[in-house]
Amino acid sequence: MTTNADTGSCPSATHCSLRGALTAAAAASNPQRIEFALSACPQTILVSSALPAIVDELTIDGYSQPGASANSLEFGSDARLCVIVKGNYASCRGLLANNIASRFTAKGLAFENSANINTSEMTECFVEDTIFAHDFDTPSSCACAP
Repeated sequence: MTTNADTGSCPSATHCSLRGALTAAAAASNPQRIEFALSACPQTILVSSALPAIVDELTIDGYSQPGASANSLEFGSDARLCVIVKGNYASCRGLLANNIASRFTAKGLAFENSANINTSEMTECFVEDTIFAHDFDTPSSCACAP
């Protein structure tokens, strides 16, 4: 993923928006991985509507973004999150993982202001070092539904 624009554009595997990468992943018949190569850290991806549903095995790896780093502490966190997915809409739906046979992993991401992960029908959901918040001051009321 190389752009923070909220388009469905994915002209090549190396030049995609998040929406475009999710659309391409949904069309693929094998497990997919979304990695980031945005211009700076941090980067905000402002989404204007619900993102495409996750229908097959998918990993979204925010730690692939240059400058990001995973937590190395036993207590507390020193993780550096560089990818912020920010919603500007009222519904509580950002990413919807809706195939019970799928495995979904999200790591190293920050979801802000109604951008969230709904995994109500998933059997395997892994969320690592990921923040859900409303303006990062108030915890989200609809973060990750198991």
